[in-house]
Amino acid sequence: MTRSFFSPLRHCIVVVLAFFVIAIHNQELTAAAGDEGAQSLAELIQNKLEASLPPVDFDTTDPPTPVPPPVVYGAKSESYSANCPVFYAYFRANANSVATKHEVIGVDHAQLLLAQEAAKGYRLSDIAARVDGSSVYFTLVFEKAAAVDQILVKIDGWSNFVADWQTRSGAGNRLIRLAVYVLGSKVEYVGYYRKASGKYGLYQTTNKGVFLSTIASQQSAGDHLLCFETFVYGGVQNYVAVFLGQSSSNFLELDLGQANFLTRYTQHANLGRRLIDLNVYSVGSTVLYAGVFSAASGGLALWLGVEEESLFSQIASLYDSGLPVGGVVARNGFCPKACCNDVVGTSYNYLITGDSTWYRWPVNDNKYIRFSAITFNNPGFYLPFSDNGVYQASGWRYTSNGQPGDYHHALDYAKLQGSASFLVKAAMGGKVVFSGWDNWSGNTIVLDHNNGFRTIYMHLRNGKTNDCKKALSTTIPWMDPTNDAYDLYVTYLKNSGCWGKTPAPLENFWGTDTQKVRVQVGDTVARGAILADAGNTGPGGKKGSSLNENIHLHIFFAHKDTTNNEWYFIDPYGVYAFKGNCYPTNILDSLTSCSRYSVAWKLTVDRRPQYS
Repeated sequence: MTRSFFSPLRHCIVVVLAFFVIAIHNQELTAAAGDEGAQSLAELIQNKLEASLPPVDFDTTDPPTPVPPPVVYGAKSESYSANCPVFYAYFRANANSVATKHEVIGVDHAQLLLAQEAAKGYRLSDIAARVDGSSVYFTLVFEKAAAVDQILVKIDGWSNFVADWQTRSGAGNRLIRLAVYVLGSKVEYVGYYRKASGKYGLYQTTNKGVFLSTIASQQSAGDHLLCFETFVYGGVQNYVAVFLGQSSSNFLELDLGQANFLTRYTQHANLGRRLIDLNVYSVGSTVLYAGVFSAASGGLALWLGVEEESLFSQIASLYDSGLPVGGVVARNGFCPKACCNDVVGTSYNYLITGDSTWYRWPVNDNKYIRFSAITFNNPGFYLPFSDNGVYQASGWRYTSNGQPGDYHHALDYAKLQGSASFLVKAAMGGKVVFSGWDNWSGNTIVLDHNNGFRTIYMHLRNGKTNDCKKALSTTIPWMDPTNDAYDLYVTYLKNSGCWGKTPAPLENFWGTDTQKVRVQVGDTVARGAILADAGNTGPGGKKGSSLNENIHLHIFFAHKDTTNNEWYFIDPYGVYAFKGNCYPTNILDSLTSCSRYSVAWKLTVDRRPQYS
């Protein structure tokens, strides 16, 4: 697949596309047809390909010289080099694809990978190209197959590509897949050939009407559309079609918005057709879809606008369900690279001291996202405080010197650089199912919200005398004295006055004896009810010799996965990354474009979280 130029304005559109999923498993679906793309339906479906235009006269001229010169990827106005790619994939039951290789840089590496996979008994079934700066990245999909002669070649310019195609076709090779992209001022064509016989064709034009008429004419003559590409060069959209003689006609849907493409997708599914080629591209600021459909049966699915980690997790999940990936489109993304692919990381399963419920990391097999855990309808949480001096100190991952650190699986909120406490409030109404001392996280409260969600509030204060006593009598005996964390915690206890025969915990670290937990197990609380004061209790809250008090609220959000009735950590922002540029800069700012997964906040119309 090719990717055309992208406008920065499309970011607001792609956010809508992220994580749209449609899956149809041998069931009849109906949907009303939209008006967009009516010409393609009229010519390719209603007229049943009865057009009688003359055979294709191949246009071997290059696209016109662009005026003004084309934007070069990596230029300041179109720089995506700091962002991660997004992917669009389709799945179908009769596909044989069992392996996908992502982000091979340059056609030489793609050719090398093709040879390596061929030696293992795989052949290429799809290829996508993505230009980022001066580099071209290829995503290749392979399928299990008998030994087959195959060739992958890159040619600059249309006339050169046509000449090479004619030579290879005359030698008994057939063009099976095509990727076209603009690199600087050049148009590059990457063709994938296999040894085969039968009719074949190739066509390129800038005229959409002629393009559709030509497809209809060629299919009437027995040359059926196998795949196609579209790209923008010099502000002009180009269309390329690859034909191959086969027993049944295929159908093209072209230049459709997301909603209308999904309508057509469903209609074709009801008529016994499956997607065999997908394009997602931008024309100006508009994101458009196109696809080639062919007669087939069985289940099918789409996975649109997702990052690499999500793509491979879904490929693994659907393959186990009998839906191999059919093809993939790659595009430059909208979210900083440091914010991407962070759901899967270091394993983190937590059992609160004195409780029996495990809270788990939302991952399968230590390498795939557990979608059933992090996908849900928005429950409508509010921020667990109403103090406008509080800010978000960390996200799904810790932040260290402005860079992502270890996995955190929670959110941290602090005030005045962690030197001041604040009132912690219930993010939603619920029932207190745990309130007590956790050996690592200090005073902890768990609220069950009776809707498949829980919130877990940690490092709270429950009176400085009580908290110091708990640290000495419960946490210290529990810790391993040979572990570095033990020495660091002892150092903190000594420096903060919580040590010796007559401990005198300092208020700037431990608060006062009047700062108590306000609830107990069994209490039912309303949204916004005061639970406790933020603190730093437990070695997870504060350790070491630093003079920074590190007062903060560490809050877990958990969702119960109904497929196994286990609780899993979730990020209410749907970001799963580090603070950086991934989350809103300020507490009440609108969510960023990095909110790619299900969001759990009660949002305003302009997508802002709200105070309790």
